Amino acid sequence: MSWLNPYTWLLYGSLIAALLLGVWRLDVSRQAIGEARSDAAWIKATTKQKAEAVLLLDAERAKVSAIEQTLRNFKDNQEIRDAKNKTTVAGYERRLRAAAGSAGRLRDPNAEGCGGGGDSPKSPDTASAGHRATDAAEGARLLSKPLTELLFELIREADEINLAYASCRADTMSIRDASK
Repeated sequence: MSWLNPYTWLLYGSLIAALLLGVWRLDVSRQAIGEARSDAAWIKATTKQKAEAVLLLDAERAKVSAIEQTLRNFKDNQEIRDAKNKTTVAGYERRLRAAAGSAGRLRDPNAEGCGGGGDSPKSPDTASAGHRATDAAEGARLLSKPLTELLFELIREADEINLAYASCRADTMSIRDASK
């Protein structure tokens, strides 16, 4: 009757408990090994993706840098062209003002034989009363002072608009070319 002995049952129970504990530890160990392998695979994939991202980022930075350099070069060249255009316009404006003469008034090239200039017509008695040689020279074919000033202002505004348009158009064309 050794099977009724409590020590035997205790021994069998201890052996079964030790066996179950060993199986549980083996399962936990296998789980830990699986997780470690999975973690290693994820770390390897993440490291690979990071390396690819760094290369892609460097390539994109190089593209951006090249585009920025192209735009800087274009801007510098456009500023040089704009300065030349402004110089040209200023030269034309000086020539136009010089053509206006000391009176500061432009002459009408189509007013040949039309009498006095752009001022209001003079009556014969006014012309004879204040007639001087310089008045005749100045009065021939001169535009009125307000009309001359208006023409100068309109020419200046037109030149500014043309310069701005040329500059903006050049900017637009370069941006289109850079974005292709």
